[in-house]
Amino acid sequence: MEPPVAMMGPEAVRVLLTSEPASVAAARAEAVRCARVAGMSAEAVDRVRLAVSEAVTNAVLHAYPGGGGDVEMRVDAAGGRLRIEVRDAGCGRAAADPATASGGFGLALMRALVEHLEVDDTPPGTRVVLQFSGRAPPGR
Repeated sequence: MEPPVAMMGPEAVRVLLTSEPASVAAARAEAVRCARVAGMSAEAVDRVRLAVSEAVTNAVLHAYPGGGGDVEMRVDAAGGRLRIEVRDAGCGRAAADPATASGGFGLALMRALVEHLEVDDTPPGTRVVLQFSGRAPPGR
């Protein structure tokens, strides 16, 4: 089943997802579509694909330890730039289940793929902002 996608304007969408593994692919597909519409290079689209996969996977795995819950993704494109926000209303990183909070490399990977990464885990939930342009991020 496709997640509901709300067009918020000519260059903005809002995607409502459930906290389940299939949502990662749905979010990734919509983010890639937006990146292509924004005219981003193939290399930039690949960075968007991977960073969104990481952000949504983190929400699916860690936000709702008891299961269930929603994840929201907003994508804004303007002037060859893309801003993607992934948010949940779950327990936040500090309260995540230690069995699944393996201290992986997701945040470090996202940081390497984007021009700007912002993570806010002030309760309730977590908000991750990824910002891209058609250029390679600094240091690459």
